[in-house]
Amino acid sequence: MSKGVGYIARAPSNLSYATPQTIEATFTGVPYTGVVSVPVYKIPANTYNLVGNPYPSPLSADNFIKANTANTGTLNKNITGTLYFWTHKTAISTSNSGSQLYNYASDDYSKYNLSGGVQSGSGGAVPTGNIAVGQGFFLESTVSGNVTFNN
Repeated sequence: MSKGVGYIARAPSNLSYATPQTIEATFTGVPYTGVVSVPVYKIPANTYNLVGNPYPSPLSADNFIKANTANTGTLNKNITGTLYFWTHKTAISTSNSGSQLYNYASDDYSKYNLSGGVQSGSGGAVPTGNIAVGQGFFLESTVSGNVTFNN
């Protein structure tokens, strides 16, 4: 696995979507600390990039946004400032729009920026400003370049 890149782990298909459940995932290797720089891209067809918290501890969404947006005076000015977290409140389906036979619902993304969190269109928790250990999330690039994680 590459540091700072977002991944998805799918739970067993026999679980109920109606009842929240915890599934244990095991990561092996040496925990990482320090600065991580991850490339992000802005191309005409797609400005969204999947990245992830590379640390063995929660990460402040506010600090990440401030370090990577233009209004901070830093060299990293590559994102719009809104982070998108998938909540998976809707079952995968052939009736959801998308390019695959089965697609996830676009209403399942909650949002977080420096003004706070917004619940996904399908419900669920409001983001609190903490990015969980290993949590993947989308961000929108304003230019191609790098985002920096620093714990």
